[in-house]
Amino acid sequence: MTTISSESRSRHPERRTTQPLLIKIRDLIYQVAGIFQPDNKLRFLEDRCQRRMKEVGAATFRDYYECLTVKPIRQPEVVSLLNEITVG
Repeated sequence: MTTISSESRSRHPERRTTQPLLIKIRDLIYQVAGIFQPDNKLRFLEDRCQRRMKEVGAATFRDYYECLTVKPIRQPEVVSLLNEITVG
């Protein structure tokens, strides 16, 4: 089992703050498409979300989650994210 020291967490504070939002995005993807991203693939999901965040101009994961859930672009953005995380 890998543990993260407090020193490591202090050098990477974004890991603590984005992880709950990544979990929400992961859960949304599962609800919408039945695709589950296990915990060991959260870095992959984070990278793909960051690609999409640049495209839609979302500054934070919270902003991006809103793009996926409440903003008018939610449906096409979910499709775009699904295209990023799936092969083929």
